[in-house]
Amino acid sequence: MGDLFGLWKEGGSAGAGFLPVNDSTLQLIKPDASVDNLPLKVGDLYGVRVRFVPDATPINAAYTLNLTQVDAKSLEPIGGNQFWFRTLAKGIVLPGDGGGGVGDNSPPVFVDCPESVPQYCEFPVTVRVDMANVPTPDNFLGNFTAVLEYDPAVMEYTGTSEILSGYTGLINATTPGRIVFNGADADGREGNVPVFTARFRALAPAGTEVETDLSLRALAAATTFRDLLPTATVHACRFTIDDNQLLGDVNGDGRINSTDAALILAYSVGNPIPASARSRIDAGIGNVDGNGVTNPRDALIILTYDVGLPVDYPLGTATVCPGTDAAAQHDADGEEQSPTVPVEVVPEREGEGYLLPVRVDMRGSGERLGSYLVEMTWDPARWTFAGIEGGSTPGFGESTANLEAVGKGMIRFAHAYAAGGADRVHVGSIRLLPVLPGEAGEPEPEVSLGDLTAAGTFQPLEGEVVRLSTAVGDPYGVKGVTFEAFPNPFGARTSIVVGLTEPTALQLTVLDPRGRQVAELARGTYPAGEHRFDWTSDGTGRLPAGVYIARLQLGKQLLTRRLILLR
Repeated sequence: MGDLFGLWKEGGSAGAGFLPVNDSTLQLIKPDASVDNLPLKVGDLYGVRVRFVPDATPINAAYTLNLTQVDAKSLEPIGGNQFWFRTLAKGIVLPGDGGGGVGDNSPPVFVDCPESVPQYCEFPVTVRVDMANVPTPDNFLGNFTAVLEYDPAVMEYTGTSEILSGYTGLINATTPGRIVFNGADADGREGNVPVFTARFRALAPAGTEVETDLSLRALAAATTFRDLLPTATVHACRFTIDDNQLLGDVNGDGRINSTDAALILAYSVGNPIPASARSRIDAGIGNVDGNGVTNPRDALIILTYDVGLPVDYPLGTATVCPGTDAAAQHDADGEEQSPTVPVEVVPEREGEGYLLPVRVDMRGSGERLGSYLVEMTWDPARWTFAGIEGGSTPGFGESTANLEAVGKGMIRFAHAYAAGGADRVHVGSIRLLPVLPGEAGEPEPEVSLGDLTAAGTFQPLEGEVVRLSTAVGDPYGVKGVTFEAFPNPFGARTSIVVGLTEPTALQLTVLDPRGRQVAELARGTYPAGEHRFDWTSDGTGRLPAGVYIARLQLGKQLLTRRLILLR
């Protein structure tokens, strides 16, 4: 009892069912022995060592010692430990040490595999033993030996297998069609215990029904060594071999075309699609670039393939297998440094509300925009959604949008265009109206881009959202900057006046309704004061009447003015 022996003596050495051996040891002589009056406080911790000495001629049996701490007044249990001791005698077996239980006490052994496997695809086969209904103390699986047999003409062993759940064992797979495996653990495992797994490849034609065969050679409980084999039941694995699946064929019609791209775009923004298409996307059939995510970039690759332009991906030829990426060899593409492109969302006053166009500036990237996925959120307590417009850049006029959450202040929209868009690409606009008339300030939407991809090269692009914290329409703009145009509307000539309170680097350009630059009026650092810039609409050719945008950029902050040209 160590230090606990001294405390017990201070309490009067009370108890029953034992004999003192020395100044720290008691010998238990009765099953209900007790050591009483131990003055322990909450949190006290003492170690107790137990020694078990069997008879000189032990029998084959298991002994249990329960050491329980109880409250001195209520005698309610507080805690304790249980000790097990096993004596072995060769040739002597006590009742209960062999034969196993019956009925629900028999451990079922399951061979698990998928319900169906595409031809030429790999799949796992797992063996598990369910010990949940085996009564104690036999409910810990201690060891097993089994033989898994299969038809090597139907399913090919890939050479990958292992013993599971921490068991120590060996695997012999040298004979085609036959794998022998075993395992043992002195402590055992309880509950649903996976013990072995192996991977195979489906070889037989589509429609073939396949069944594996498992035979058990040994199955026993840990500690008690009860033989569980006589009553164990084996549940075989059965599956069907399906047609192989072509990379990119999302709807399963055997072709890869714009229908598959449209399904991917709808999926990427969260719109409902047929269950069969969703299951094929979940299986990786739509992930044509092999990056593990099905998004507008995959739609762009499919559209490019559909019109006959070159794509360096195995569309229409590679077999897609569950849990694998047929285009995984292209993962290295994502390791390259992605060009950064500015993404502008410049609120434009429109009556009582605002128009929020989204433009992607491709001018410094050397690429053309091929696909995008935009998520925009705003404060629904202040602003209500009033509609979405397609982009004015050719090829980006129609996006796929999810409008289910616009009442909560969120919209997602995406598009893919194989030819791509250059310069400043207008991908779309949304309209917001104030919830309360006379709302002060402008919308301050949060914008995130889940996918930006270049057309042709399929280079991923990094979108950098230009924060537009300026109040468009407010004559005082950013940092005391004033930004006005007059006359406006105008016939052929107007003046744009910029007022600065401190020296500032700026760029002043004019954009047409499609977001293309038609004039650059200023670029450089200007001193404090008022600066006037004239724009003649006929300076580079006669421009049509319409709405143009004067765009003033100061670092990452922007101001815009609508210019109305009349003819």
